[in-house]
Amino acid sequence: MIREQTLCETLLPFGTGDVFEAEDILNKCEITFGDFSEYVDDFCKELEQSLTNLDIVATVYDYIHQQVRNEVDSYLESVLEKSEERLADNDLAVYGNYLNTSYDGDDETTAEAKKLCLLMPEEKRSKMLNWFIEQLD
Repeated sequence: MIREQTLCETLLPFGTGDVFEAEDILNKCEITFGDFSEYVDDFCKELEQSLTNLDIVATVYDYIHQQVRNEVDSYLESVLEKSEERLADNDLAVYGNYLNTSYDGDDETTAEAKKLCLLMPEEKRSKMLNWFIEQLD
């Protein structure tokens, strides 16, 4: 007997495990599904891709990377005024591989990104920033 695909398998060919992983990360980082879905919508339009062609976990990592850059750089600019160091200038990238997605950079790049993030006092960091820092270890 041939098994028919479930609705979830049809709409999300990358698998439900990836969706659950993406949801878990979003929850840990206290990111609303509304904010993330708006980003995904814009991302799909920009890349001229459909949702079914996206690596949803890598898209979460990319979203967090962009948000963290904004958070850290805003802090550095406000406290250090004209800071020469910016996380946005760092070469850290997202290595998209579904459930094995990670942040990618050589040791120096990763250490520099972490150093910049740790300049923000712990009490001022968002859960998202703390999660991001953990991923760099």
